[in-house]
Amino acid sequence: WRFVPQWLDFWTGQKDRPPVFTQKSRPFVLVWIALASVAAELVFFLGVEATLVINSGVFSVEEGLWIWRCLDSTHYLDIVREWYVFGEEWARTVQLVFLPGYPLTVYPFYRLFGNDLYAGMLVSTVAYPVACCLFYRLLRLDLPHKTALRAVSFLWLLPGGFFFVAPMSESLYLLLCLACLYCARKERFMLAGLFGAYAAFTRSLGLLLLVPILMETIHAWRSRDWKRRALSLVSALLVPVGFLCYLRINYVLSGDPFQFLTYQRDHWSQRLGWFFNTASYQTGYFLNSIE
Repeated sequence: WRFVPQWLDFWTGQKDRPPVFTQKSRPFVLVWIALASVAAELVFFLGVEATLVINSGVFSVEEGLWIWRCLDSTHYLDIVREWYVFGEEWARTVQLVFLPGYPLTVYPFYRLFGNDLYAGMLVSTVAYPVACCLFYRLLRLDLPHKTALRAVSFLWLLPGGFFFVAPMSESLYLLLCLACLYCARKERFMLAGLFGAYAAFTRSLGLLLLVPILMETIHAWRSRDWKRRALSLVSALLVPVGFLCYLRINYVLSGDPFQFLTYQRDHWSQRLGWFFNTASYQTGYFLNSIE
């Protein structure tokens, strides 16, 4: 949507189109978005706890906190406490498939509080409101206030929004991606590259940030400022560096930079494939659960 007009302008030599919406943001709008995001997180949290009570019929504080260690949370928290363990215990060895960006962010807070669960949930619950505010700022570069706010509200209504509260990488990854895109749009290319690199160090899909940065690079190359051109190229090259650091960790631990692919295939039965395959078996699980 944004790329095609810029691409045509680049080759035809036309001037930049003026921004569609130039009015200033309303006062305190980011404060209200942050507060609404925290309220959404509270709904996510209480929704999970209510589901636990409905399924078990009883509730305790200990059990209520334990539920947040389920799924992939336990793997991330193990890495926070002890880093990667290779060759000693199979359940810990296969944790190499989880990228280290999130555990490294949580680790200082773990050392501060002495509790891995609290530290992980703190990082997630802080990153989510910041990401929502940044999402609004990004959309306001092209859209009016009401449209941008409506888009942010969809983040508050996601059925899987409880992942943004859990001690997992979703909130941090969302924040890093939006920070990368926003900085690229504002032509702060080095910051965009650094955020993109850490996103690729947090989740492998962060590599896709290379595409929008390259789109903004094409726009920057219309300028005769060679410094801007160089920075835009360097920022694009920084994104894969984050993932290369993860491959380096694989190599140091196992001798194979792509060892994580083997574990994903053998232990989790996951490999490259169409998104529709995942949607299919998730739908099957849902239908079986309500029979």
